[in-house]
This record gives sequence, C-alpha cells and structure tokens, in this order.
Amino acid sequence: MFKWLHIAMSNQEFVDAGMKRMDETDQAIEHSKQVVEQTLEVGTQTAANLKGQVILQNSLHLFLVKS
Repeated sequence: MFKWLHIAMSNQEFVDAGMKRMDETDQAIEHSKQVVEQTLEVGTQTAANLKGQVILQNSLHLFLVKS
C-alpha cells in the first residue's frame, strides 16, 4: 500500500505525514502513561482498603473467639 504512496506525495507532504504520525504516537504514549498512573493509584488505594478490611476481619474473629 505504501510503495506507491511516495510517488503521489511531495517530499514535504511525506515529511508532514510522518510528523503527524509521530505526534499521534506521542499522544497515544502520553495517554497510556496517564492510564498506567491512574491504575497504580487505584491499585494502591485498593490495597490499603483491603488491608483495613483484613485488620477489621481479624479483630472481629478474635472478638468472636473470645466470646
């Protein structure tokens, strides 16, 4: 598909198309970085919540065993 594309495009058009593709790729990478950062934040919060639940569950278990 791209073999004949360079014939119909001038050098500047080819460079512009390449730059546009690079910009789109950079934007996709930045978006991916944001998704990773948000995922880490959610994972950290989830781990903290689970730890709190385990502590509560252990306390309740200990209370019930002593009763």
